[in-house]
Amino acid sequence: MLSVNQGARHSITRRSPTPTSRSAVPALAAVALLVLSACEHPEPKPSFVRIEDARVDVYEHVIVAGIHLRELPAALPFNAPEVKDNHLEYEWRVVFDVDRDNSRANDIAIALAKFKYPGSEPGLGAVEDFAQQSVVQADEAGRSFLVIAHSTVRREGDSLVLGVDKRQHPDLSLIDTSTPWRVQAFFNQGEESAVEFFPGNGGYFRP
Repeated sequence: MLSVNQGARHSITRRSPTPTSRSAVPALAAVALLVLSACEHPEPKPSFVRIEDARVDVYEHVIVAGIHLRELPAALPFNAPEVKDNHLEYEWRVVFDVDRDNSRANDIAIALAKFKYPGSEPGLGAVEDFAQQSVVQADEAGRSFLVIAHSTVRREGDSLVLGVDKRQHPDLSLIDTSTPWRVQAFFNQGEESAVEFFPGNGGYFRP
């Protein structure tokens, strides 16, 4: 179960039976190509990519987003040899369509992401410990991203709960209880990549 420790208005959805600086986020623009590759060559998805449920709670000053996964292992390998340097290895993100135009342009995302940097040694650990926590905003083309705030993450069983204080950046005030949102999970396996969207069609959930 996903939970928060404050009273709030919230929006909840469940899966239906059918469907900074730019240098701080290297290679994010290439993620779209990896996602397309994953969609063209579907493989069984790891349990930590399978999104079972998602929830967003919007408070006056805080946004809390919960992503419930089929299974979230206590430890995951990172900096795998088969992953190329400067490429995204893991990511879970909650994306807000702040201008409500049903496109990636100007979207704001609370993200938990792991890039593999040159010289990084392989390791094993909890994703909330080894992945970077940030809030990014897309440009008007929806292709490059700027870090605008720091986010937090905690684990609740098989769920990742991401949070951000809206007072860190003025554009975060654009997110309210009626803002459309979607969730994406991504895992780079080297030759292949796994990606999952919530809602399953890759569109936005409209509260």
